[in-house]
Amino acid sequence: MSKEASTIKIKIKDLINFFYRILIHEKVFVIYFIIINSFSLLVSVLFSLIKSGETKNLLFDFYVIIFINIFLFIFIIKIINFFFVRKIEDKTIFVVIANSFSRIRFFITQYFTLLIIITSPVFFSYIMFNIVYILSNDFTTNNFVIKKTLVFMLFSIILEISLFNFLVFLILFIGNQPTLVISTLLLSFSFVANIPAKLIWESEKDKIFTFKDFNNNESYDIYQTDVYNSIALEGLIINKKIKYKNLIHSLNHYLTNYSRNDNIIFTINNLNNNNLIRYNEFWKNEMGIVVPSKKEISFDGILLTNSKKTSLKKWSLGDKIKINLSLNSYFKNEHQIRKLLNCTSSEGIKSNIADFLSFKSDLKKTIINIPQQKYNLFGDYLFLSNNINSNQIINLSKNEKIDLDVNDIKSIFNFIIAGVNPIDDKDFTIRYSEELKNYFYDNIINDEMFLTRILENYLIYYTTHYYYSTNYSLVQNDTLRSYLDIKKKLNIMNFINPFYLTWVFYTNKSGLYYDDIWFNPNSTSLIELNKQQNLFLPYIIFDLKNINNKFDQNSFNNFIDPSYLFITLFLISKLLFLSTIKKFNKIDFN
Repeated sequence: MSKEASTIKIKIKDLINFFYRILIHEKVFVIYFIIINSFSLLVSVLFSLIKSGETKNLLFDFYVIIFINIFLFIFIIKIINFFFVRKIEDKTIFVVIANSFSRIRFFITQYFTLLIIITSPVFFSYIMFNIVYILSNDFTTNNFVIKKTLVFMLFSIILEISLFNFLVFLILFIGNQPTLVISTLLLSFSFVANIPAKLIWESEKDKIFTFKDFNNNESYDIYQTDVYNSIALEGLIINKKIKYKNLIHSLNHYLTNYSRNDNIIFTINNLNNNNLIRYNEFWKNEMGIVVPSKKEISFDGILLTNSKKTSLKKWSLGDKIKINLSLNSYFKNEHQIRKLLNCTSSEGIKSNIADFLSFKSDLKKTIINIPQQKYNLFGDYLFLSNNINSNQIINLSKNEKIDLDVNDIKSIFNFIIAGVNPIDDKDFTIRYSEELKNYFYDNIINDEMFLTRILENYLIYYTTHYYYSTNYSLVQNDTLRSYLDIKKKLNIMNFINPFYLTWVFYTNKSGLYYDDIWFNPNSTSLIELNKQQNLFLPYIIFDLKNINNKFDQNSFNNFIDPSYLFITLFLISKLLFLSTIKKFNKIDFN
């Protein structure tokens, strides 16, 4: 018995060697195999040299499309045609089977041998991308590269097996020419099959949903794309799939706390009315980047323009002016924040502060002088003490004084730091001097007081839409009915589209370079969530789940996991494989 088993093992090994030998002698296959792997090596080098994570993701997805839809597809067709058409026609298979080798054993041996051949470029690609990246980056890698290449490898192998099963099934059941026609159509549609659904969805983005607050009888109109983006962004932040993920998660959680004891809801309309609340609750108590002690400030200057209250005093331009002000508290500077980072025992605060410092460093690469370019935010987090005679404008020339408020400091700041020309009888200002400018930077302002407001403005546009979309009642109108109808049709289109069912698995599981998903630094509040998406690839579009006539706050999770659809297609291909075995066993090779 052992002798027989040994004989069978040798025969199978010889058969495998036979398959490899006849394939190697085909120069076209050898050349094509070299081209595929050279392409992978070239792209892997380029991928490793690119610094931008966003560009890496775009490049890799384009590579995957070309690699699978062109190179691997043609490679599989050529191999199937070679072994299941040419070698049947020239009686090679007949000679082997006639030599007392069972058909099923022959087919299975050939099947797995060919699978090894067609999947070898995928393994080579996976190894090259990781090795080249590690060698190009001081023997380090990151989670993005590991996940992206691993998902690519698994996806490609499963897709190759499914495609191989399908094409072999067609070859044996309907013949070579019809299979070639179907293969050509598949190759053609692989690039454009997902575009129609995208175009239909894009055409709907300018439609408007209407939400109503029945308590106040107020209506809010929000573009469909803004509703989607606000809920999608909420999902990314909650799952920490965004740049500065810890800091933005904490700030977003604070701004979207809709069950506060004081019933305050932060929106675009009331944000500036609640500056002190956010300053104390989040930046001071939760983040710890506010110094909770008073700060006395005093500086001199020459009167340049009068405000209404100084005009009433008949102060003259050129009068000597002294400014006294007392701050209740103020933001820590970078040195103090780094000290807090090193000494705090709270991991939450530590991760938030690390993100805050990284955000500052990155923003200054785009906006070199933050106070000057974001001058309109000055004063939002400047809180004067209530002590009598602590905040005054003193006219030394006339020995008179009046109370100073935040608007007076803002008008001086706007002129001295930002260069905004004052308006007479409106803005109180004093003459510019380098000494006064330096005094502002050293004693009154720092980047931190602007960074906090920049972050809030980034989020508030989206959190406002998120609040209205998920807490106010939907108005049943033609727009809503049109959305529901279009979304239903798109879901059906995607479900019957095999290209969507396969590729959406890849895009969903491989993901994006989340550390580059961030707001445009030159905008008040703009984040392009689709910037890394490829035109030829499908992506999950969740359904806005309607609960009690309101959109569900967790609608970003309302979609069918593409794993189920992908596995279903794979199982169907296995059924085709079993049918193919039966068909092969009945073919007359004479």
